Amino acid sequence: MGFVPAYDTRTGKKLPHFVPEHHIDHPVIGRFLSRTPRAKASGRKAAEAATNEAPATGDDKKE
Repeated sequence: MGFVPAYDTRTGKKLPHFVPEHHIDHPVIGRFLSRTPRAKASGRKAAEAATNEAPATGDDKKE
């Protein structure tokens, strides 16, 4: 987990500081926080790269 840029959803303004990534998904602390579009895109790219990895040796099961 790291720090990400975020904006306040009530005002639509970017915050002048980074926030811990887990605060954004928190129901109380991150209620009015959202990742910036750039942070959302970089998060999606990282998730896609993790899912596109080849299976490790021995993971294919023959039926």
